[in-house]
Amino acid sequence: MRGQKDELASNRKEAEGVVAATSSAVSTETPVTDVQGSTPSTSLSKLGTPTASEPSSESCSPLGYAMIDLTVLASLFTAFHCLACGVGIQLITNPSSRRGFAHHFSLSCKVCGYFESSTMTSNTLESASRQRHYEVNRKMVLSFLEAGVGFAGLQTLCETMGMVGISQATYKDHLSDIHKATESAKKELMDKAESKIRAVHNTPTGDMDLTVSFDGSWQKRGHTSKHGIAAVIEATTGLIIDYHVMATLCQVSHFTSL
Repeated sequence: MRGQKDELASNRKEAEGVVAATSSAVSTETPVTDVQGSTPSTSLSKLGTPTASEPSSESCSPLGYAMIDLTVLASLFTAFHCLACGVGIQLITNPSSRRGFAHHFSLSCKVCGYFESSTMTSNTLESASRQRHYEVNRKMVLSFLEAGVGFAGLQTLCETMGMVGISQATYKDHLSDIHKATESAKKELMDKAESKIRAVHNTPTGDMDLTVSFDGSWQKRGHTSKHGIAAVIEATTGLIIDYHVMATLCQVSHFTSL
Protein backbone atom coordinates (compact mmCIF):
# COMPACT_ATOMS: atom_id res chain seq x y z
CA MET A 1 0.00 0.00 0.00
CA ARG A 2 2.81 2.39 0.91
CA GLY A 3 4.58 1.59 -2.35
CA GLN A 4 1.43 2.49 -4.32
CA LYS A 5 1.15 5.84 -2.48
CA ASP A 6 4.79 6.65 -3.25
CA GLU A 7 4.22 5.79 -6.92
CA LEU A 8 1.11 8.02 -7.10
CA ALA A 9 2.98 10.90 -5.49
CA SER A 10 5.84 10.48 -7.94
CA ASN A 11 3.45 10.48 -10.91
CA ARG A 12 1.70 13.60 -9.58
CA LYS A 13 5.02 15.47 -9.35
CA GLU A 14 5.91 14.47 -12.90
CA ALA A 15 2.51 15.69 -14.17
CA GLU A 16 2.88 19.01 -12.32
CA GLY A 17 6.31 19.43 -13.84
CA VAL A 18 4.99 18.83 -17.37
CA VAL A 19 2.15 21.33 -16.85
CA ALA A 20 4.54 23.95 -15.46
CA ALA A 21 6.94 23.48 -18.37
CA THR A 22 4.11 23.71 -20.90
CA SER A 23 2.69 26.86 -19.28
CA SER A 24 6.12 28.47 -19.31
CA ALA A 25 6.60 27.66 -22.99
CA VAL A 26 3.20 29.03 -23.93
CA SER A 27 3.72 32.26 -21.97
CA THR A 28 7.05 32.99 -23.70
CA GLU A 29 5.72 32.41 -27.23
CA THR A 30 4.29 35.30 -29.25
CA PRO A 31 0.61 34.62 -30.02
CA VAL A 32 -0.41 34.34 -33.66
CA THR A 33 -2.20 37.53 -34.65
CA ASP A 34 -4.12 38.74 -37.66
CA VAL A 35 -3.46 41.89 -39.67
CA GLN A 36 -4.94 44.12 -36.97
CA GLY A 37 -2.84 42.45 -34.26
CA SER A 38 -5.69 40.62 -32.52
CA THR A 39 -5.45 36.97 -31.55
CA PRO A 40 -7.57 34.70 -33.81
CA SER A 41 -10.58 33.06 -32.19
CA THR A 42 -10.55 29.46 -31.01
CA SER A 43 -13.29 28.58 -33.48
CA LEU A 44 -11.16 29.80 -36.40
CA SER A 45 -8.23 27.74 -35.16
CA LYS A 46 -10.37 24.62 -34.83
CA LEU A 47 -11.78 25.08 -38.32
CA GLY A 48 -8.30 25.55 -39.71
CA THR A 49 -9.05 29.01 -41.10
CA PRO A 50 -5.84 30.58 -42.47
CA THR A 51 -4.48 33.60 -40.57
CA ALA A 52 -2.03 36.31 -41.56
CA SER A 53 0.93 34.24 -40.32
CA GLU A 54 -0.54 31.07 -41.81
CA PRO A 55 -0.41 31.60 -45.61
CA SER A 56 -3.22 30.05 -47.62
CA SER A 57 -2.58 27.95 -50.70
CA GLU A 58 -5.15 30.14 -52.48
CA SER A 59 -3.64 33.49 -51.44
CA CYS A 60 -2.25 34.08 -54.93
CA SER A 61 -5.40 33.09 -56.79
CA PRO A 62 -7.15 36.15 -58.35
CA LEU A 63 -10.68 34.97 -57.65
CA GLY A 64 -13.72 36.60 -56.07
CA TYR A 65 -14.23 40.22 -55.08
CA ALA A 66 -12.27 42.72 -53.00
CA MET A 67 -12.68 46.36 -52.01
CA ILE A 68 -9.65 48.22 -53.36
CA ASP A 69 -8.47 51.79 -52.89
CA LEU A 70 -8.07 53.01 -56.48
CA THR A 71 -5.19 55.27 -55.45
CA VAL A 72 -3.23 52.25 -54.24
CA LEU A 73 -4.10 50.29 -57.37
CA ALA A 74 -3.01 53.15 -59.62
CA SER A 75 0.33 53.45 -57.82
CA LEU A 76 0.89 49.72 -58.34
CA PHE A 77 0.75 50.04 -62.12
CA THR A 78 3.31 52.86 -62.14
CA ALA A 79 5.91 50.21 -61.32
CA PHE A 80 5.36 48.69 -64.78
CA HIS A 81 7.07 50.34 -67.74
CA CYS A 82 6.21 50.65 -71.41
CA LEU A 83 8.25 48.38 -73.69
CA ALA A 84 8.60 51.14 -76.29
CA CYS A 85 9.71 54.19 -74.29
CA GLY A 86 10.29 52.84 -70.79
CA VAL A 87 7.89 55.26 -69.09
CA GLY A 88 5.51 54.04 -66.39
CA ILE A 89 2.04 52.69 -67.15
CA GLN A 90 -0.93 54.68 -65.84
CA LEU A 91 -4.37 53.46 -64.76
CA ILE A 92 -7.28 55.52 -66.10
CA THR A 93 -10.91 55.26 -65.02
CA ASN A 94 -13.67 56.39 -67.36
CA PRO A 95 -16.61 57.76 -65.31
CA SER A 96 -18.94 57.87 -68.33
CA SER A 97 -18.55 54.11 -68.83
CA ARG A 98 -19.18 53.23 -65.18
CA ARG A 99 -22.21 51.02 -64.51
CA GLY A 100 -22.93 51.07 -60.80
CA PHE A 101 -20.13 49.23 -59.02
CA ALA A 102 -18.68 48.05 -62.35
CA HIS A 103 -15.92 50.41 -63.50
CA HIS A 104 -14.17 50.83 -66.82
CA PHE A 105 -10.38 50.64 -66.41
CA SER A 106 -7.79 51.52 -69.03
CA LEU A 107 -4.03 51.01 -68.95
CA SER A 108 -1.85 53.13 -71.21
CA CYS A 109 1.63 54.57 -71.50
CA LYS A 110 1.94 58.10 -70.12
CA VAL A 111 3.92 59.30 -73.14
CA CYS A 112 3.72 57.30 -76.37
CA GLY A 113 0.47 55.37 -75.93
CA TYR A 114 2.15 52.20 -77.30
CA PHE A 115 0.69 50.04 -74.55
CA GLU A 116 -3.07 50.31 -74.18
CA SER A 117 -5.67 47.94 -72.77
CA SER A 118 -9.12 48.35 -71.23
CA THR A 119 -11.72 46.26 -69.45
CA MET A 120 -14.77 46.41 -67.21
CA THR A 121 -14.21 45.29 -63.62
CA SER A 122 -17.16 42.86 -63.66
CA ASN A 123 -18.74 40.30 -65.95
CA THR A 124 -22.20 40.80 -67.42
CA LEU A 125 -25.28 38.71 -66.68
CA GLU A 126 -28.23 37.61 -68.75
CA SER A 127 -31.31 39.58 -67.78
CA ALA A 128 -34.99 38.95 -68.42
CA SER A 129 -35.40 42.66 -69.16
CA ARG A 130 -32.75 42.38 -71.93
CA GLN A 131 -30.69 45.05 -70.24
CA ARG A 132 -26.99 44.61 -69.58
CA HIS A 133 -26.55 44.00 -65.88
CA TYR A 134 -23.22 43.41 -64.20
CA GLU A 135 -22.52 40.62 -61.76
CA VAL A 136 -21.08 42.87 -59.05
CA ASN A 137 -24.26 44.97 -59.00
CA ARG A 138 -26.43 41.86 -58.78
CA LYS A 139 -24.39 40.51 -55.87
CA MET A 140 -24.54 43.84 -54.04
CA VAL A 141 -28.33 44.00 -54.37
CA LEU A 142 -28.70 40.38 -53.26
CA SER A 143 -26.36 40.89 -50.29
CA PHE A 144 -28.24 43.89 -48.92
CA LEU A 145 -31.55 42.18 -49.63
CA GLU A 146 -30.43 39.16 -47.57
CA ALA A 147 -29.17 41.47 -44.81
CA GLY A 148 -32.63 43.03 -44.59
CA VAL A 149 -31.47 46.63 -45.09
CA GLY A 150 -32.30 47.02 -48.79
CA PHE A 151 -31.58 50.07 -50.91
CA ALA A 152 -31.21 52.39 -47.92
CA GLY A 153 -28.44 50.21 -46.49
CA LEU A 154 -26.71 50.11 -49.86
CA GLN A 155 -26.78 53.90 -50.02
CA THR A 156 -25.28 54.12 -46.53
CA LEU A 157 -22.38 51.91 -47.57
CA CYS A 158 -21.69 54.03 -50.65
CA GLU A 159 -21.79 57.26 -48.66
CA THR A 160 -19.46 55.87 -46.00
CA MET A 161 -16.95 54.42 -48.48
CA GLY A 162 -17.12 57.38 -50.87
CA MET A 163 -18.36 55.20 -53.73
CA VAL A 164 -20.93 55.83 -56.44
CA GLY A 165 -23.50 53.04 -56.40
CA ILE A 166 -26.58 52.20 -58.45
CA SER A 167 -29.81 54.10 -58.92
CA GLN A 168 -33.10 53.04 -57.38
CA ALA A 169 -34.44 52.13 -60.83
CA THR A 170 -31.50 49.78 -61.40
CA TYR A 171 -32.02 48.34 -57.93
CA LYS A 172 -35.63 47.53 -58.84
CA ASP A 173 -34.54 45.87 -62.09
CA HIS A 174 -32.21 43.60 -60.14
CA LEU A 175 -34.98 42.84 -57.65
CA SER A 176 -37.23 41.76 -60.51
CA ASP A 177 -34.60 39.39 -61.91
CA ILE A 178 -33.82 38.01 -58.43
CA HIS A 179 -37.52 37.41 -57.81
CA LYS A 180 -37.90 35.47 -61.07
CA ALA A 181 -34.83 33.37 -60.31
CA THR A 182 -36.11 32.71 -56.79
CA GLU A 183 -39.52 31.61 -58.08
CA SER A 184 -37.86 29.23 -60.54
CA ALA A 185 -35.63 27.74 -57.83
CA LYS A 186 -38.61 27.44 -55.46
CA LYS A 187 -40.65 25.50 -58.02
CA GLU A 188 -37.72 23.17 -58.71
CA LEU A 189 -37.20 22.44 -55.00
CA MET A 190 -40.91 21.88 -54.33
CA ASP A 191 -41.14 19.49 -57.30
CA LYS A 192 -38.15 17.53 -55.98
CA ALA A 193 -39.74 17.35 -52.53
CA GLU A 194 -42.99 16.05 -53.99
CA SER A 195 -41.17 13.40 -56.02
CA LYS A 196 -39.24 12.24 -52.94
CA ILE A 197 -42.40 12.03 -50.81
CA ARG A 198 -44.29 10.12 -53.51
CA ALA A 199 -41.41 7.67 -53.81
CA VAL A 200 -41.32 7.10 -50.04
CA HIS A 201 -45.08 6.53 -49.85
CA ASN A 202 -45.15 4.56 -53.13
CA THR A 203 -47.82 6.83 -54.62
CA PRO A 204 -46.71 7.92 -58.12
CA THR A 205 -49.88 9.91 -58.84
CA GLY A 206 -53.05 11.13 -57.18
CA ASP A 207 -53.77 12.39 -53.68
CA MET A 208 -51.89 11.14 -50.62
CA ASP A 209 -52.82 10.87 -46.95
CA LEU A 210 -49.88 12.43 -45.14
CA THR A 211 -49.02 13.16 -41.53
CA VAL A 212 -47.72 16.70 -41.31
CA SER A 213 -46.62 19.26 -38.76
CA PHE A 214 -46.92 23.04 -38.93
CA ASP A 215 -44.36 25.52 -37.70
CA GLY A 216 -43.52 29.16 -38.17
CA SER A 217 -40.87 31.69 -37.33
CA TRP A 218 -40.18 35.42 -37.51
CA GLN A 219 -37.09 37.05 -38.95
CA LYS A 220 -36.21 38.64 -35.59
CA ARG A 221 -37.08 37.95 -31.98
CA GLY A 222 -39.69 39.95 -30.16
CA HIS A 223 -42.51 41.93 -31.70
CA THR A 224 -40.47 44.18 -34.01
CA SER A 225 -40.02 41.80 -36.95
CA LYS A 226 -41.82 42.72 -40.16
CA HIS A 227 -41.33 39.36 -41.87
CA GLY A 228 -42.22 35.79 -40.94
CA ILE A 229 -42.70 32.39 -42.52
CA ALA A 230 -44.92 29.38 -41.85
CA ALA A 231 -44.29 25.90 -43.26
CA VAL A 232 -46.12 22.57 -43.55
CA ILE A 233 -43.64 19.72 -42.97
CA GLU A 234 -44.19 16.10 -44.03
CA ALA A 235 -43.54 13.86 -41.01
CA THR A 236 -41.80 10.89 -42.67
CA THR A 237 -39.26 12.74 -44.80
CA GLY A 238 -39.08 16.06 -42.96
CA LEU A 239 -39.51 17.89 -46.26
CA ILE A 240 -41.55 21.07 -46.62
CA ILE A 241 -44.59 20.59 -48.85
CA ASP A 242 -46.10 24.07 -48.51
CA TYR A 243 -45.18 27.41 -46.99
CA HIS A 244 -46.35 30.98 -46.71
CA VAL A 245 -44.35 34.16 -46.22
CA MET A 246 -45.98 36.79 -44.02
CA ALA A 247 -45.21 40.49 -43.77
CA THR A 248 -46.61 43.48 -41.91
CA LEU A 249 -45.37 45.74 -44.73
CA CYS A 250 -46.63 45.47 -48.32
CA GLN A 251 -43.53 45.75 -50.51
CA VAL A 252 -45.59 46.34 -53.66
CA SER A 253 -47.32 49.37 -52.14
CA HIS A 254 -44.03 50.56 -50.66
CA PHE A 255 -42.14 50.58 -53.98
CA THR A 256 -45.14 51.94 -55.89
CA SER A 257 -45.25 54.98 -53.62
CA LEU A 258 -41.56 55.79 -54.15
